[in-house]
Amino acid sequence: MSQSEFEGLGEEEVRKRLAAHVWTASKESQARQWLELKRWSKSSDDTRQTLAIAREANDIARSGNRIATVALILAVIAIAVSIVAIFLKR
Repeated sequence: MSQSEFEGLGEEEVRKRLAAHVWTASKESQARQWLELKRWSKSSDDTRQTLAIAREANDIARSGNRIATVALILAVIAIAVSIVAIFLKR
């Protein structure tokens, strides 16, 4: 049985047929290898998706850090202006 035949059956049906032992040992081995390949493929897709989400989170965090830095600079300026105003009032 070729991979395209396994694809046509789908994972669930292949698992059912493996459980029912309807194939020869050779075909069962091929089916197990195909299922393992599918599992690795899904794992790889999940990893790519996780990395994309992590990159997006990093971009958002960098943006937040820039905003916080600007806010800090403005706060320092406000404090300096306040101190100067206090001395000018005396």
